[in-house]
Formats: sequence, structure tokens, C-alpha cells
Amino acid sequence: MKTSTTPAKPKATAVGSVELTIGPLEDVDLGRLEEQWATQHRFARERYARIASLNKAAAEAQQKLKVIKAEVAKDVRANPDRYGYDSIKNKEQVEDAVTLSERVKVAEAAIIEADYRVDLGKAAIAEVEHRKRALEKEVDLFLGAYFAKPKKPAPGKAADRAFGRSKA
Repeated sequence: MKTSTTPAKPKATAVGSVELTIGPLEDVDLGRLEEQWATQHRFARERYARIASLNKAAAEAQQKLKVIKAEVAKDVRANPDRYGYDSIKNKEQVEDAVTLSERVKVAEAAIIEADYRVDLGKAAIAEVEHRKRALEKEVDLFLGAYFAKPKKPAPGKAADRAFGRSKA
């Protein structure tokens, strides 16, 4: 009995310099439970390391957006004519110019993309956890002889049990 836990085709995506490869995990195979259980930690470590890298990239994207907003706000105050103002009269004008800035829009799009990649990484972690639970359940079933072939009772024993008789 095999339990498929992932899509068939691997996808590779990148956030900055971080690449997350979401490839299929090995199917659970009853004939190789011990080997698969022994390698499960590698799958988990690999996926947790990737999600940590993706979280770092998302945090860096957030920080970069803050810096870009500050730089654009400074530029708006120093050069209001570049942003369609004769002079800056209030904070809302600066905020509007910052929001409409192309640099800020690009940085915000990078954050959205980074958050999306983090969500994909979380799905990869859930996949590993699902595989772990599937392996645990398969081992429980295997140890309980769930997959054993039925044994034919000795002649007369089944009938004796069915009618409550004992051989004495």
C-alpha cells in the first residue's frame, strides 16, 4: 500500500537569492518503513531550513520597503516639484507621494511575493508533518499485523469456539 503525499512535478521558485524547491516526497512504502522512518528527519530538516531562509528573505524585504519609503519621503520634501507639488503643506501629501512612488510599489510587490513564498514553505512543512503521521500510522498498522494474511484455524477449533464448546 502506497500513500502519495505530494504533487508529481517539482516546482522551483525564488525570492531574492533564496530558492525553494517543492519536489515530491518519497511515497510511503510498507516494504521500506524502517528506511523511510530513518530518513524522515532529513526531509524535515531540509524543509525547515528552507522556510527559515524564506522568512529571512521576507523580513529583509520588509526592511527594504521601510528604507525605500524613508528615501522617497525625504526626496518628496526636498523636491516636491518632481512629485507634482509646488510645495509640501502637510504630511498627507508626503504620504500620498510615497504611496504612488514606483520604487515603493516595486518593494511592496516584492513583499507580497516573499509572503507567498513563505506560505509555500509552510505548505512544504505541512507535507513533511503529514508524511511523518502517515509513517507513524503505517508502522502502527504493521506492528498490529493489519497487513498480515489470514491464518486458517486448525480443524474443529473454529466450530468449537463458535458454539462455546471447549475441548476437554
